Amino acid sequence: LDPGSRSARKNLLGAINNWALELADAGRFAEAISLLEQGQSLAPEHATFATNVVALYQRWVDELCRTQQFSAADAAVTRALQQHRDPRLATEQFVVYRRWGSHLVGARQVDQVLELCTTMRMRHPDDARAANAEADLLVAAAWTLLQQQRTAEALRLFDDGSRRFPHNAHLKEERARAYELYRTWQTGAGQGA
Repeated sequence: LDPGSRSARKNLLGAINNWALELADAGRFAEAISLLEQGQSLAPEHATFATNVVALYQRWVDELCRTQQFSAADAAVTRALQQHRDPRLATEQFVVYRRWGSHLVGARQVDQVLELCTTMRMRHPDDARAANAEADLLVAAAWTLLQQQRTAEALRLFDDGSRRFPHNAHLKEERARAYELYRTWQTGAGQGA
């Protein structure tokens, strides 16, 4: 009622912020974020809105990943990145990739891990974080294949990964370890014949 009142404006901004936080606590993250974004358009100088938008996106993505709704988490981060230019949200994208990939590896869904790696590569062609995440997922997928006694596929995956990421120390070490294990199996098989 009094747009010139500083205390009334402060109370309004506080009410919007607190309302958004209550919505988030109730698991209504999309509504909470939308409310904070409306607050940002009303008062772009109010830094609390920007801080809480990022925090609520992070909470939402964490909840979606925790409940294995990885596609929804990916979509939420994509929306966040389109709406807000905050480096913490860019990092959140790779948190989703890693958690999604780890879930797929645990479920022994190697083909889907490889599809996720392709998606990362297409979306982030020159990003070292994507390259590191992909290399780590390739290592995990290759070891999953070895556990399934799909040795040729696993070694091929290690080789392909090594060609793509020749300077990744973790991939290099795990490839060497896999080949040493393979040689041990070959030697053991030869002695048993």
